[in-house]
This record gives sequence, structure tokens and C-alpha cells, in this order.
Amino acid sequence: MRDYTTSLFKDMPTTRIYYPEALTTAQKLTLSGEIAHYLLTVLRLKKGAEIILFYQNTEYHSRIINKTSRKSLTIQVITCQQKNRESPLHLHLYQAISRTDRMDLSIQKAVELGVSAITPIISEYSFVPNDKKRLEKRFQHWQKIIQSACEQSGRNTLPLLEKNLLFNTIPKQDTLALFFHPGKANTLQQIYQNYPSLQTLSLYIGAEGGLSATEIEQLQTKNFTAISLGSRILRTETATISAITAAQLYWGDLNS
Repeated sequence: MRDYTTSLFKDMPTTRIYYPEALTTAQKLTLSGEIAHYLLTVLRLKKGAEIILFYQNTEYHSRIINKTSRKSLTIQVITCQQKNRESPLHLHLYQAISRTDRMDLSIQKAVELGVSAITPIISEYSFVPNDKKRLEKRFQHWQKIIQSACEQSGRNTLPLLEKNLLFNTIPKQDTLALFFHPGKANTLQQIYQNYPSLQTLSLYIGAEGGLSATEIEQLQTKNFTAISLGSRILRTETATISAITAAQLYWGDLNS
């Protein structure tokens, strides 16, 4: 949860909070736990302060009407407004799990850039915890990163975080799907010339060690096409940011 300050949306209060259910105008509700701690202790908001709760492309402009304790507060919804800031391109990112900081950065920037769904994948070169409890904690951590990135970027719908982790669970694609591999002749510009009005795209980004020969072969059997991101070898987090940015420029809303 973050203090949201920008000149892009001048009519917004500064604080945006994800709330996991729909609300109605004039509704009162009590916030506690992590949300209350953030508002009361971190931001030190007082009675009368305005915040935005958001859920499924709806913003709920609200006001703090009472501080019920040090760990809870009551707010009232003032207005409800539909605000869709989603990209017209439905982009599904299959991200091979990399080291903690790089994976965190990849997910955060992917959300800011407008992906619709993220599936972390255990690849041959992935760095993953060796037990289910630790892996589940990483999923909870990634979900918080997604939520925070939406709060910061103005998105009002959280991208889906899928849990089918194993490489062989990647489904066979029936729409355009790409993976990035150094030295391949195809470029994204060439793909755009063949698909100028694309609405759905899947991207696979490998981990730090890239892709094995077996993985390349398996991706191709699942209808993924190998293309290049240029003559330089990119780190996994750089490849994620570059690929999504380019896709949003060609088919999404970065050129609007």
C-alpha cells in the first residue's frame, strides 16, 4: 500500500487502497489489521482524510469518519465511479522464477505496464524454495507486490496470479505466443506486421540462465514462436520489462 501522488489524476485523493469486494455509496465499514496500521501509523491520516478504495475497475472515494482504536478505523464511501485503466491487450506473462529481487522487480514492473495475468514457472534454471511452505510464502509475497503495484500505478483491477508452476503445465497456445531467445531472426516488428490488430498475447520469459534446448523445443510444440529482443543479451528482469513495453507500444495503450 502506497501514498499515491501524481499529476495524472488530479481529482484523486493521494491514498489508494485495494479492497477485495464491491462497496456501495454511503456504506460504512471498519478497517483493521494491515490496512488500518498503514493508514493510521504509517500515513498518520486523521478523521476527515480522504482515501480511495478500489476493486474490479471501480473506485470508491471514501472518508475516514472515526478512529475506533489504535488498530481500526471507520470509513464511509462517498461516491462510486467506474474507472477502467486496463490495456486493450490481454497479455499473459509466463515468468520463469528467478532470484528473489529480480523476480520481485519483474512482477512489479509487469503489473505497472499492464499485464493481465502472471504465471510463475519453475524452469530448468529457476531458483526456487525446496519446500511447499516457503514457496507458498513467495506466492503471498508476489500477491502483495501485485496489489502494491496496482495501488501505485492507478490500476483498479489486480492481474491474476496463477499457481500452475511446472514448465510442462504451460498450456498449448491457440493465440499468438512468443518467447525471447538471443540470436533469433524474427523481431517483434515483423510479428506486428503479421498481427497488426492483436488482442491477446502470451509471453514466456526465461530465468537467469536462459532456456535449455529441451525447453525451447517444448515451447515450440506449445505454439510459442522464438523472437529476438535485439543484439544484446538481457537480464531476465530487463527482458520482461522490454518485452512488455514493446508489446504495449505495438498493441496496447502505451502509444495512446
